[in-house]
Amino acid sequence: MPARGARGKALPMRRRRYERPPIEEALCDVQFEPSEPLDATSLLLRLHDLLKTEYPGPTRAQTVQSVTIAGQNTDIREQLARIQVLGADRTRLIGVGQNALSVNVLKPYPGWDDDFRARVERALSALQKAALPKHATRIGLRYINRISVPSSQVRASDYFSNIGPDEYVPDGALGPFLKRLE
Repeated sequence: MPARGARGKALPMRRRRYERPPIEEALCDVQFEPSEPLDATSLLLRLHDLLKTEYPGPTRAQTVQSVTIAGQNTDIREQLARIQVLGADRTRLIGVGQNALSVNVLKPYPGWDDDFRARVERALSALQKAALPKHATRIGLRYINRISVPSSQVRASDYFSNIGPDEYVPDGALGPFLKRLE
């Protein structure tokens, strides 16, 4: 809940600037209902034509393998899941999948207002022109952080102040964990 002033109005949130932000990757993923059937390759070609100055780099494909075992028979299929196009500096990329678009920025994170928001808006504008989607079915914004601690024997409360009362991260051996906010 946002902080409120004397008259009950929400106070503007002050953003903290870190000297070394822990963000390894930030991404905005939009899934949509298309107005016409469109495969990922066709969508990528249309988007790339609109965004080629921003994402001129090479493409890379992400595939998914499925294995079906029925008695003595094994069926292995590989399917294209997503195609990504890198930006010139290889720290910015767009990804296109079946009815999905993602905009990613890798470390160093430039900030939402400084770069990322504008990239997302340009990609969504290009998506609107390239695919004419009916509407978004899901929008996700994800930040992947790496927080280095000097040893494995630490108190979690020394590093994390936003662990809620119903959550438990044990002191002592601190390992990988996930915190999801919705």
